[in-house]
Amino acid sequence: MEGGLKYNSIDIEGPDQVGKGDAVNNIACELSKNGIETTVISFPYYATPIGNIIKCVLKEGIPEEVEMEKDSEVEVKMALFALNRLEILNCIEAQPKSDIYLFDRGPFSNALTISYSLRSGLKEEDLDGLVAKAMCFDSHFRNVLNIDNCVIHLQTKNTEWVQSRKEGDLYERKDVQELSEYIYSKFEEYVGEGWGNITTRDSNEWKPREEIRENCINFAKSRIKILNKGGLNVSKAPNYLSIDTIQHTLYFESHLSEKLKEEWVDALKKNDKIGVYNGAKKISEALVGTTQRIKWYNDITKVQVSKLLTEIPDLTYLIEYYCGESFLIKFLDSVNE
Repeated sequence: MEGGLKYNSIDIEGPDQVGKGDAVNNIACELSKNGIETTVISFPYYATPIGNIIKCVLKEGIPEEVEMEKDSEVEVKMALFALNRLEILNCIEAQPKSDIYLFDRGPFSNALTISYSLRSGLKEEDLDGLVAKAMCFDSHFRNVLNIDNCVIHLQTKNTEWVQSRKEGDLYERKDVQELSEYIYSKFEEYVGEGWGNITTRDSNEWKPREEIRENCINFAKSRIKILNKGGLNVSKAPNYLSIDTIQHTLYFESHLSEKLKEEWVDALKKNDKIGVYNGAKKISEALVGTTQRIKWYNDITKVQVSKLLTEIPDLTYLIEYYCGESFLIKFLDSVNE
């Protein structure tokens, strides 16, 4: 296992409107209640410089000012997601290990990116190659955190997808969401027995929260050794990756108000999407504007970041466009030191 430690991860995947946020919260609370230290991380992790770029691209697409071949956009987007996951992996590796890492979406959410690209003119014969490329971009993240061992794909049956938010991103379209299920099946072929499909809604009727939670935990127990820990040290609540951790393990000598950090974590715990998005933008801008030094905790992860930037040089143009030349120089220096 890369990194020397064996991590136990549960990756909750699926398109929109399958109850991911609710399921993740219920699973995390149940595990924590039984004394299992559980750290919850949602991807994309918007409250970082790379995460905020992702949010902008999801809302507006690739800016025209960033000259890029149309056919290469899907690879650039997938590489951007992978870079965001490497930001967070670095922070995970720098901290004491939790019993369980519970991810609200992970590498296989590329199903939505590929689906959007197919609906936007990409040829279907390119599909298998894109799935393989996505797996390659995220291979280090997947290997270190043992992601492929336990992937829970939440799905609906006999239920029509309906737009629920007025100001959603470019992926929040009926055709994109429905096609993504086919792409998820392609990722399932790669993962094999570590992939479990769990239905949350059938014929527009939601299954009971407790049933969804137990089905997910039972599958996880079939893949991971999960032991309840009673006694005085039982954890009362899940952990959430904090902005302090990101500041102290990657974006050094940066300055953010305590109030802003507290509001962000509170929005995460409540699954308040508007609060998460608004807070993430402010946090990212503060990190970009005040970070004096970027240093990667893990040299192997740093090498993977360097490889990604070398393979997909358009990433540097996006970083410069959204974060400025000064930040880009610091970012490049961090992987070349």
